[in-house]
Amino acid sequence: MKTIDMTPTWEGVLPIYIAGIQSGSFEGIKTATKELERMARLADMHVAAQTDRDLTWSMDSYPPKWERPVLLALVKAILNRGYQISIYLEDEAMIEHSSDLAEVIKNLAAGDLDSLVIETEGRHSVGWFSLIYNNGSEQDPMVVISDFSDNDLCNEIMSDIDEELAP
Repeated sequence: MKTIDMTPTWEGVLPIYIAGIQSGSFEGIKTATKELERMARLADMHVAAQTDRDLTWSMDSYPPKWERPVLLALVKAILNRGYQISIYLEDEAMIEHSSDLAEVIKNLAAGDLDSLVIETEGRHSVGWFSLIYNNGSEQDPMVVISDFSDNDLCNEIMSDIDEELAP
């Protein structure tokens, strides 16, 4: 038996919503406006997800794919607070004082472990995260964060990551 997909496209239903706003009843205007707002939110989420997918990691298979959501959430939580990031592989700086998400992601996981340092605009360190890649994280991706500064900032960042990645 052949199945026909009748799912409407956003482009297809847009004229209906526009007509509802232009000449509909109060309830029709309210419904059409809410649906357009929902569609805009979904479009924004799609753009954000595509931006995340387009990030270039240091190697195709490293860090492991299951660790990437944790790392992305960590970097975003830091940058969204207005801090900069420096990444050190052993004692060598991979990047210093960056607030560019793509640059930070690209420089993670050049080796088996990194130290990610959180810095203010004045380049003062306010916390750090120790990252060990592919360290038995298949079952629990949070294991990639092996240690971090025990301060309010880093504890808040960990809470943000837990909240973002909660099922």
